[in-house]
Amino acid sequence: MTECAEDNVKAQVMEICKEVVVEEDRNFVASNVDIAHRVGRSYADSGKGKKPRPVIIRFTSRTARNLTWKGAKGNAFLKKNKMYFREDLTIKDRATRNLLWPSIDKARKEGKRAFFVGIKAIVDGKEIKS
Repeated sequence: MTECAEDNVKAQVMEICKEVVVEEDRNFVASNVDIAHRVGRSYADSGKGKKPRPVIIRFTSRTARNLTWKGAKGNAFLKKNKMYFREDLTIKDRATRNLLWPSIDKARKEGKRAFFVGIKAIVDGKEIKS
């Protein structure tokens, strides 16, 4: 998502969310985008170039958020436009995930189902500790 001073970030996010979910859920998801704004100082102001800043999205409905997450997985529109959704974690939570990542990676290489739920690492349906 390119960035310029006159952007209506919320409107852009609503359109992107519509592209991500199935047709019958598009209006529901778009109408449940509560807040959408860029994070941090403008890169243009800081001299880092014209790379667009990340956008944070808050949904009014967990259902709308979950539909968006589900639709984003492997979405051709997002891939084509080099966009993705990710969780906004605290520094502490990111550190916890980084500690658990080797266990997740190892389990995946062994053919097991392994993923994160928040900061919890799940392997074959069981939570693992660091």
